Amino acid sequence: MLRNTLVLLAVAGLFTFTVEAALAQSDSNFTISPPPLAYPSYAPGSAEKISLATISVEAKGFEMSGASFNYVSRGNIQSPGEDTDVTPLGSAFSVNMGLTQLSGEGTGFTMEYISFPFGLGYEKELFNNDGNNFIAFGGMTYEMSTMEVEFGKNNSTTYISMLGFKVGGQMTFTAGSLKISPFFFMTQASGSAETGTYIYDPCCASFSDTVDINVSSSAYGFDILHTDSGITLSSILQQAISDKSEVNITILQISYSFGGSVDADRKSGLDINVQ
Repeated sequence: MLRNTLVLLAVAGLFTFTVEAALAQSDSNFTISPPPLAYPSYAPGSAEKISLATISVEAKGFEMSGASFNYVSRGNIQSPGEDTDVTPLGSAFSVNMGLTQLSGEGTGFTMEYISFPFGLGYEKELFNNDGNNFIAFGGMTYEMSTMEVEFGKNNSTTYISMLGFKVGGQMTFTAGSLKISPFFFMTQASGSAETGTYIYDPCCASFSDTVDINVSSSAYGFDILHTDSGITLSSILQQAISDKSEVNITILQISYSFGGSVDADRKSGLDINVQ
């Protein structure tokens, strides 16, 4: 009973700024991750984005809530009008890092979760027509996380390490100073969760266990970007269903974009994507 509960609560991490929960001993898992791109336009210069998000997780037997912080930095490989005789399409490399904290409870237990995600990515603009574009992206993800669970006078601590990749796409539609960007992405990651459990009632016992984790998931959402202010509102709904559990995740996020690429986009009136 105890081991099954801990396995269910083995929350693993994901990517670009992220949180993952692994329903161990099942092939279905879920992830928490913010919108994928720093900025939808590839005007010359760098693009930076700072994001704050509220997170709600509901599953059979427990629920969690908390917040996350994420920072994304993007450097253009190619910007519109640079070294090309055809319709200019942008491309870039990006790096992101963040922090997520969640608290939750279930029947007979409480828990705390903290995660440190890191990611490297490549993005390529495949289509651009008068402010409407499509960007494909992918990259490496890594995350370290810790979960502490208390059940009565007893407790356990789980250390999780995950390495994987993410691929997806984002479409942007421009309407004046607003950019609306629906997006989707899929992730795959693997790693391990090491758990130490300490029993004080009845006194006394301790044991440890290591579980291999394989995470596969998908997510979709949208961004609404106000280009004049650089502020983005985002919403993501994610769901993973297996024969053992159903998990629903909702993320509401606000972001601020800045940097040379963002400033050049405003001045030139370039309209391409949203975030």
